[in-house]
Amino acid sequence: MASSIKKSRSEETVSLKTFKSWDFHGDFNFEVNEENKIRQLTCKICTYNIAGIRREAKRRGISGTVLNGIINYVDGVTYIHKSNVSRHVASGSLHDWAKRRQHILQNEDKTDKITDTVHDESTVKSSVCILNKTSTLTTVRPTVTSSSTCASSSTISQLFDKTNKVHHKNHFNTALAVVMRERPMSDYMDLIELQKKNGLQFMTAQNNSHSCREFIKYLALAIREDITKLLGYANFFSCEQDGTEARKTRDEKELVYAKVVVRGKPIELLLKCQQMNAFGGVDASAIKRSIDDAFQTYGVAGDRYTNCLVSACADGASVNMGRLTGALTVMKNEDRDWLLIIHCSSHRIELAMKDAFMAIDDFTKIDDMMLNLYYFFKNSGKCWRILVLLAERLNVILQKIPKSSGTRFQGHKYRAIKVLIVDFLPLCLFAENMISSTNKSCKVEQKAKLQGYLNQWLDYGYLASMHLYRLALQQTAHLSYISQNATPLITDIIHGLKSTVDELNDLIQSTEDLPFNSTPTDDGLGVVITPESTDLPATLKFKEMNKLSEKQKDKLEKHVTVVKEKFTLKNVARGKAKANRIKAQLIPAITDTLNTRLESFNEPIFQAYKIADHSQWDPADADYGKAEIICIGTHFRTSLSFHKYSQDMALVEWKGIRKLVSSKFNHFKNSIMLWQQIFRHHHTEFPHILLVIEIILTTGISSSTVERGISMLNRLMSHSRTSMNNKTIDDLLVIRINLPLLSSCDPYYESKMVEKAIKLYSEGKKRRKPKAKASHSSISADNTPDIYLPIPSTSIIKGPELLIDEDFLQGLSDKDMDSDSSYDSEETEVNNDSSNSDDTDD
Repeated sequence: MASSIKKSRSEETVSLKTFKSWDFHGDFNFEVNEENKIRQLTCKICTYNIAGIRREAKRRGISGTVLNGIINYVDGVTYIHKSNVSRHVASGSLHDWAKRRQHILQNEDKTDKITDTVHDESTVKSSVCILNKTSTLTTVRPTVTSSSTCASSSTISQLFDKTNKVHHKNHFNTALAVVMRERPMSDYMDLIELQKKNGLQFMTAQNNSHSCREFIKYLALAIREDITKLLGYANFFSCEQDGTEARKTRDEKELVYAKVVVRGKPIELLLKCQQMNAFGGVDASAIKRSIDDAFQTYGVAGDRYTNCLVSACADGASVNMGRLTGALTVMKNEDRDWLLIIHCSSHRIELAMKDAFMAIDDFTKIDDMMLNLYYFFKNSGKCWRILVLLAERLNVILQKIPKSSGTRFQGHKYRAIKVLIVDFLPLCLFAENMISSTNKSCKVEQKAKLQGYLNQWLDYGYLASMHLYRLALQQTAHLSYISQNATPLITDIIHGLKSTVDELNDLIQSTEDLPFNSTPTDDGLGVVITPESTDLPATLKFKEMNKLSEKQKDKLEKHVTVVKEKFTLKNVARGKAKANRIKAQLIPAITDTLNTRLESFNEPIFQAYKIADHSQWDPADADYGKAEIICIGTHFRTSLSFHKYSQDMALVEWKGIRKLVSSKFNHFKNSIMLWQQIFRHHHTEFPHILLVIEIILTTGISSSTVERGISMLNRLMSHSRTSMNNKTIDDLLVIRINLPLLSSCDPYYESKMVEKAIKLYSEGKKRRKPKAKASHSSISADNTPDIYLPIPSTSIIKGPELLIDEDFLQGLSDKDMDSDSSYDSEETEVNNDSSNSDDTDD
């Protein structure tokens, strides 16, 4: 009867075997009853350091029930449950503090004075003896109360903090690795265990996913504080935003980016991942509120938010670009007449290509066929193995057909059609075998579809159309890749457009219709194509990766009834005429649609942006660029006047900067790298004209970076992680997206950020919205030692009476005209210059 009564809370116990399986069992002494269960548990660490624990508890303001719960482990507890004991030894607890303090005292030779004091009988309390299971006495070290111990407390604290910092650094670096590799937080525990085996030390009870989440929160907080400072120093910034699909991320989310120039280098930083339900939906007013909230979170508000925002880029949806109530349109109408509302160039190029390609019926049929073949072989492993066997018989390479749909479709379709041409002959042989097969390896409706495809594949005009489609996609995909670059200039888009049109016009003159070598038939009505077997590394690698076992081959042999190595194409004359007709229709269509979609780039303000491309400068024209500078200065008059801009001085400085480029930087081909060097080393000489250049570099013309962020968000929100809190998602994205960008500006940024996160964690700061620590007007050049920060114009432009002498700007000194070895390095090494001491002096 007594055994059936549930034990009271004060008498909970566990077996000795279970207790010894706990990681922290070595910190306790225990007594065992006749059932081999723990009867009483006493903490060795707390008993040893009880006086120090009382002092530390007083310093922390801990008293009452919490302190009594700790002292109970000195007297001995009978309620033994893992959750309670784990809480007692958790990281940051008084037990953990005492354990690390004891470790320092035992391992430092500098504690001889403390040891002498301990043996002084006048300062020693009576020893405490604890009886364990084997009745052996464990003598607890006497408590020290002498003044010499207190005198050395500062040394002990320093040693303690140093050890604590090393352990925390291991935890934070592990959490950072989990984020950067986009791994689930459950992997954090496995990484900790692996590193323990390699000899690294970690904090007690901090090897779980909850601790990982805590470390990630402080890593994100450290980056947010740096972004706050960065936005506080930047002279101008632009906004980019795009939204996700609710079916992929559980609810609608909006990513808000800010583009700024850091010492001549444009970077696009993620500000926030906004959950649109918190703003009342996904209409235009909600999107605008989410953008305003993202900037205000980083301390950008008031006149600075109004005057320094120079452009806003998004896709062409009506909620963004609506003529009256679009989110970006409303932002412009709020006292921002100069604000450039830009429809993403990548979207415009894609829509132009879609209009041109979809007008050709043959291209539409090819798209449908590629998508059907992708799903056909994806859903049938047996058919794929048959295709592999046939490619092995022909001794040719074979590639899996990729999906031809998706955002930025030119690249997807180009890869798919290129694979289709590589697999063309095995596919023809596969279709003939499936059609003639009498077993159930292929359904009746699939046979009918394959018969239709085979008739098309063996038509000269169809194969010529496929080849022309591939070449057209190759050229237009190149233009799309230019627009998707992280920092495209408008001149890059214009030059890419001209190059694409020229290369497409060359296709009209081309006489090559087929992607294969072919020979005419005897009657001259057809052509014969044959597979070309190769021993190239790609062929050998394919054979090795797709090697079929003998058992598989035996099962598949019965499905292979037709084997031939020659294929005859019919309707040659009609096919050639068809290819010429498509060429004549396609090239003008692409040119017209591109010119129509990108027509806004012909506006004067965008044409003035060409002065940022030094390859377009005319050295023979002394007045080149003046009209463009006046145009930009007039359009952004309000934004520039916010930084004490003088148009007259900008025109004077323009002459000096052209001389500087022609004398020192004429070997630079990349404009972005050129401006990085000028911003780093000559910002004090040309403060006014560099404000104009900064506006050009800040203007965002493509939201491809935002789309890459959405792709990353979709990877984070997998089917098993859709319930993740939006704050956690925001922290993960802020770290994953922004850390590589800031590290590209400062090679040592990652280690600095981790140190800052550890400091924030150690100080116990609660999560809060970051605020700008300095107003823009109070920033000086001496406050910008970090090379990942921009150089504010207020630290350079002091006022009209202190402007640089005009004669100096019109003719640089001999010292400036001499070649400088710091600029003679290759362009590929420019980013490494950020580690030089000259940069930090700037």
